[in-house]
Order: sequence, then structure tokens, then C-alpha cells
Amino acid sequence: MDPGIFLPIEAVSTGRLGIDTVHERIHGGDSFFTTHTVSVGTGTVASCLITTPAGAERAHFTYGVEATLACTITFSEAPNASGGTALTELNLDRASTHPAVVAVTHTPTYVSAGTILANHALGTPVVGSQDGGRAGGRFEWLLAASTLYLIRVTALNAGTTVDINCSWYEA
Repeated sequence: MDPGIFLPIEAVSTGRLGIDTVHERIHGGDSFFTTHTVSVGTGTVASCLITTPAGAERAHFTYGVEATLACTITFSEAPNASGGTALTELNLDRASTHPAVVAVTHTPTYVSAGTILANHALGTPVVGSQDGGRAGGRFEWLLAASTLYLIRVTALNAGTTVDINCSWYEA
């Protein structure tokens, strides 16, 4: 029996493809990352707006938030939000020239959240809490085409540094 039928040969390493899908997508030039880092004060929001394109290609998306002090985090679908400053989407295959079809901006104009998909508390979720850390989506979200998604991080202290990390592959 030919093992190539079950384990294809991967083009970069020429080894049998026995790696997970996300890793394979990096080798294929279809995996991307972007981050937004900002220092915010009590009650101030750091946010990223994710825009998916029309068509059959969809984003398989994960996110993470790191903060030096306590904050609350929401991830929502179809928010009433727009604009913002474009972030640079980095292809994780640094030799690839394949661009991302998903667009990510920071500091969009915000009206309302839409459908809340996930809530997180980072640290003790009360004003004055001095603990920070990392939180985020544990699962990969298969984002719908032609849809907006929003990550909002509300700081509970002055001088909170927030990193919003977005990672996805397109297939």
C-alpha cells in the first residue's frame, strides 16, 4: 500500500505531511497575523474590527488579548462599527507574496456590539484591580463571508497596556 495516498508530500520540507492543518496553512502561504498594541486609561477601549470578504474563501480565526492590568473583553459578530486605522497583516510564510483577503483595523467608530460571541475577564474584573494577564478565544472561529467582527477591550485601570493579537488562515 502506498503511504502517499494517506500522507501527501509537503512541498517545503518534502516530508510526509503529518502536521496539523494550521501548520500546513503556514507552509502554503495562507496564514496571517496582526497585532495592535496601545496604552489606555480607566474605562477606555482598545478595539480591532475584522472585515471578511465576499466569496468562498473564509477565515479560520483565533484571537488573544494580553494586558498589563485588569480589563474586560468582548468578541462580537455584525457590530455597528466602521472605519479605523488599517493594521498590517503579516503572512506567516515570510517568502510568500500572497496577501490576506481579511482586513483588520484598529480604533474603529463604534455604535453597538451586534451579537456577542464571547466575553472574557482578564484579571479581577473590577476597577482598581492590579492584575493583568492573557485571555482570548480558545476555539477557532470559522468566520462568515461579508461580515464584520469586533474585539473590544475595556481597561479597568489607568496606564493599561493592551495587545490584541489576531491570527487566521484563509481557505
